[in-house]
Amino acid sequence: MNEEYGEEVSSLSIDLNQINKRMNFIFLLSFLGFKATFNKDKELCEIFIKIMYESNQVKNSLKTIFSKL
Repeated sequence: MNEEYGEEVSSLSIDLNQINKRMNFIFLLSFLGFKATFNKDKELCEIFIKIMYESNQVKNSLKTIFSKL
């Protein structure tokens, strides 16, 4: 029973690491988009800021999940 639980946690940990890496990548891409459109397109900048905010929220949620494993 403990071995099965350990494998599930290990698999979950790997999946969470992959999600965390993707969130970092999404944050970076949105930051670069924000930087490229700064003072050029206000609406697009706001979209990039929202993407950065939401990806950061996901990263913080993942940290909470990791701390409970």
